Amino acid sequence: MSFYSVGYPTYADIIKLIYFGSPSYLTMQELFRRFAVKVSRMLGSVWTFLIFIILLMSTGIYFDFSEKWENNISFVVAVITLSALFFLQKSQNHNDNAIQLKLDELIKATSDARDEVAAAEQETEKDLEKLKMD
Repeated sequence: MSFYSVGYPTYADIIKLIYFGSPSYLTMQELFRRFAVKVSRMLGSVWTFLIFIILLMSTGIYFDFSEKWENNISFVVAVITLSALFFLQKSQNHNDNAIQLKLDELIKATSDARDEVAAAEQETEKDLEKLKMD
């Protein structure tokens, strides 16, 4: 069923259209990957860091750096950190897989490359040392 077919779009369809600009149906894993990429780009920005520091200082001044404020800030920072961990790890895993695929393709394209090196990421540390020595 198409997004533009008869019937009303669901809430999820509207969210997908707003955030991703595409009326096509995406899997939950693809939605999470795209969201994780956007979050990791945002978290890596200098502006995000500056906004965080400004918010931290302004709320601290407003609440007079009280003990209750410190507890609340500690909780919020812990939640943000844990959430960021999942988004950054998803983004990093995707990038690692893409780089590994590119490297494998380059190894396969080289005529004098050793085949056992193409699957090196699945080897143990001892086997990797042996491959280095060869």
